[in-house]
Amino acid sequence: MQLKNTAILKGPLRYPGSKAAFAPIFFEVIRQLDLEFKTIVEPYCGSGAVSFYALQNDICDDAVLVERDPLIYAFWYSVFNHTDELLSKIASADINLNTWHSLQSLKELDVPGSASIVELGFAGLFFNRVNYSGILSAKPIGGLSQSSDYKIDCRFNKPDLCLRIQNIARLSSRVKVVFGDALDVLNKPDLYGANSIYYVDPPYFDQGKRLYRHHYNTSDHYELYESLASLKMPWFLSYDKHHVVEILYKHFNLVTFGFRYSSRMPKLVDELFITNQSNKEGKRIGSTDDWKIQSVERSEKLAEASRFVDLANGFAPAR
Repeated sequence: MQLKNTAILKGPLRYPGSKAAFAPIFFEVIRQLDLEFKTIVEPYCGSGAVSFYALQNDICDDAVLVERDPLIYAFWYSVFNHTDELLSKIASADINLNTWHSLQSLKELDVPGSASIVELGFAGLFFNRVNYSGILSAKPIGGLSQSSDYKIDCRFNKPDLCLRIQNIARLSSRVKVVFGDALDVLNKPDLYGANSIYYVDPPYFDQGKRLYRHHYNTSDHYELYESLASLKMPWFLSYDKHHVVEILYKHFNLVTFGFRYSSRMPKLVDELFITNQSNKEGKRIGSTDDWKIQSVERSEKLAEASRFVDLANGFAPAR
């Protein structure tokens, strides 16, 4: 697999922990592991940055984006299936508090079928761009009083957003957008063929409740572990660094890496990169010494973490 020297496509969505900058490193790992695949599946679509990078560089043939949040699903579905209508909606919309209030009812929908898909998709983009940190359930930038120096429209640059959407929409023949639950997809490994890999970027363990509308509790994180533990196809998992996650995946290959993202302010945080693939030669993965696939070492908190795992096991639904 040869990686092109291609600029990363700029996505239209703002995401805490977006993996746009991570994508080139991720596929360097794939290259060094000598993995060949035709389809990349992202059970937690979010920004879709890793899949878009793969398609842009012709690393694989197609991508499957699975999203549980109806607003984000509708946005990506509209990008690839109703591009012109979505662009027209963006161009004509007023980016103000009246629009913010008028779209609130769409956040109550649990499935996308009961509203216009483009209207719902625009709402997903709107709240992502105008709310604090791109969080759909947050208040608008500038607050409800709009008394701040930064107003509700300061991150809604229409020409730039439309250009980003047009660039990504060129991939439409190679992208399938699916509304659904990530665990359902992971528990049906034959759904997208044997020549698939899975890039799994679930809600954060520690801050998920604050950042995502469809966050996970401890039991959900344990169910994800069970699904991945039984999945035979190649999978790669990104997580915030947390001792519960470390003990759950202690038998898989794991590395800790510093990751920079912007949510309120740029910062460097530790994240976990976990996979069921192994580099038997132990050669360097990526561009720094930190990128070496290795077994996770027990931390001082693993004993404490095991109690959380036992708790999760007790609450996990029987299969």
